[in-house]
Amino acid sequence: MADILWGIVDLGANVGILFTWFILIAFLYNLSASINKVDKSRVHLSLIMLVSYISSLFMGTSTAPPYLNYFYYDFVTIAILLLWLFAYKKQYQLLFTT
Repeated sequence: MADILWGIVDLGANVGILFTWFILIAFLYNLSASINKVDKSRVHLSLIMLVSYISSLFMGTSTAPPYLNYFYYDFVTIAILLLWLFAYKKQYQLLFTT
């Protein structure tokens, strides 16, 4: 029974890596879909999320409470997203203006 439980604990790291691959594929898709477009906001957003997920993979879960570290990573990611939101303002083109 203990072997099964330790196997489930080891499964968590593999699921984290799988989610990081999903985020990487989303970034690469957004990058390829926006090559000839002016609006690169989706690429910027997916790049911020990719960097956040990849940086959290290198966190040691045995040194401190891992959920507190995940909270710090999420807090920094949300702060960067808010800074990006204010720094990257879309220029709306008004058609048929007089």
